[in-house]
This record gives sequence, C-alpha cells and structure tokens, in this order.
Amino acid sequence: GGEAAISVYNLSAGLSNFLAPAIAVVLLPWFSTLGVVIAYTVLYLLAFVLCAFIRVTQPGLENANSSNTVR
Repeated sequence: GGEAAISVYNLSAGLSNFLAPAIAVVLLPWFSTLGVVIAYTVLYLLAFVLCAFIRVTQPGLENANSSNTVR
C-alpha cells in the first residue's frame, strides 16, 4: 500500500532529477534556452493531461459511495 506509493514517488523524483539535465543537454546545441523552456512546458502540460486518466482504487471511498449511509 503506502510503501509502493512512496517507492513510485521516489522513483519519479529521481528520474526527473536525471532526465531534466539530459533534456537540456540534448536540446541546447540546436535550440536556445527558450527552446528548452518550451520543451519543459510541453512536458508539464502533457503530464497535466495524463493525470486526468490516472485511476486509483480507494476501497474506503468506493464502499462509502456504493451505499447511501453516512459513516
């Protein structure tokens, strides 16, 4: 449960610390600093859109929503 969520969080934080400079190294020879900023902006917007498709089961909330009783 919670350990897996923390592991995924740590993995994503580590990957972003690795990939952000790598993206800059790849793009800077062909584009200016503005090109790198635009690339990061596009990636953030893509992540924003993808977040709408993330569905996580929450047993406590599913049980509460399936019945009309207040707990």
